[in-house]
Amino acid sequence: MTAEMTSHDAWFRSKVKEALNDQQAATPHSYVMNLVQAVIDEKRRQQS
Repeated sequence: MTAEMTSHDAWFRSKVKEALNDQQAATPHSYVMNLVQAVIDEKRRQQS
């Protein structure tokens, strides 16, 4: 591994560990998808 790869690996592992230890309530998938769909719908309306 190069130094850059090693550095990235350490950063990535740190981020994964941080996410796994996060105690905040998860945002439901359906909620996020509804928000994204609203953005898509609005963009489509703007193009029409």
